Amino acid sequence: MDNIFAAHAAAGTKFTPEEVTPDLRAIAEVWLFAYDGSFDFLVDLKVKAQSYALSAGQLKGVLNCMLADAKKRDVAKLEPGIYTLGDDIYKVQKVRQGDRLYAKRLVVIGGDRLIDATEVVENFDFEYAPGALKSLTGANRMSQDEAQAFGIRYGICCCCGKRLKDAKSVSLGIGPVCRKYFR
Repeated sequence: MDNIFAAHAAAGTKFTPEEVTPDLRAIAEVWLFAYDGSFDFLVDLKVKAQSYALSAGQLKGVLNCMLADAKKRDVAKLEPGIYTLGDDIYKVQKVRQGDRLYAKRLVVIGGDRLIDATEVVENFDFEYAPGALKSLTGANRMSQDEAQAFGIRYGICCCCGKRLKDAKSVSLGIGPVCRKYFR
């Protein structure tokens, strides 16, 4: 069962009524009866399920709500830092006032940038990427090897996104403060 959920979650696709097997029906019903939120669709189905068997279409809706709920929990587990998804690099950070997160995608800008008298690196910027948080999970956070390559290439910390100045920090891709907390 985990495989079909993982496949839908990874692809960002929804369940169809044809996919509702007896096993998925049982999982959806258990989840529905345990549901204690206020989403009207699920509250109504929970009441109806006590009187009659739900259709494959209704159960498909429950399964898709399960996917959305799992995704929301995954987004809630994200922390500020640098993430990769395919060939894209994202900086996840908090809004200025509050704890909400948003993502910016790294965009290489034409031309090189001189960072001292002898060193030239690619010029880049982070641009707001609406909806990117929906695709990112904790598994997308940069590994230590990726962080090192990233720090050397762009000169910023893989955890907080601040510019790195110290040679050791650049070579590791992580600043001294973040290094204490890197997992």
